[in-house]
Amino acid sequence: MTVLVIASNVTVAAQIEAKLRAAGDVRLVSGVASQLAVLVEQHRPHVIVLVLPRAQRMRALELLRHHADGAPIMLLTDELGDAWTSRARRAGVRAVMPAGTGGAELAAALRAVERGLIVLHPDLLAAAATLPPAGTDAHGNLTPRELEVVDMIAEGLSNHAIARRLGISRHTVKFHVASVLAKLRASSRTKAVVIAVRRGLVRV
Repeated sequence: MTVLVIASNVTVAAQIEAKLRAAGDVRLVSGVASQLAVLVEQHRPHVIVLVLPRAQRMRALELLRHHADGAPIMLLTDELGDAWTSRARRAGVRAVMPAGTGGAELAAALRAVERGLIVLHPDLLAAAATLPPAGTDAHGNLTPRELEVVDMIAEGLSNHAIARRLGISRHTVKFHVASVLAKLRASSRTKAVVIAVRRGLVRV
């Protein structure tokens, strides 16, 4: 299994590499954010580990969403709540752990992610449990598709871009947007996003 570690600097990358050696038979490759595209192309990793500040992490995830060939991503960060977003999940994030997690735990998480499992730190699970469940009255009874649409609106995508991403027509997207606005009692797309964020539907 090839694991690519991308960190904010080479020192942090080396520290994470040292921890991940506990995973056993793993080929480790590391680098910094500016090398991400090249390293993904060269090594075709089975798992990608990101240890980056929020702004760099968001840019990296956007790049990986198009170029990682489905490789699962593990985020190591002390901003747990800001990391497990729907945008991150669409980019391929399958694990979120604190940056200071020990080697044995990281190795176990790495193996789990490589097998297709999702790994979340207990603190993150506790925070997620406080959010109202999707589909309840608190969510305006939005359907799963409408939840996807409102999340993409929060990303700033146009109807055309949403249609392309979901593989549906722009007319269908307009129908979903209208339904979202009505259910959330929002007079605009912007207000719909504000309401969705307040209710825990969208985490930006």
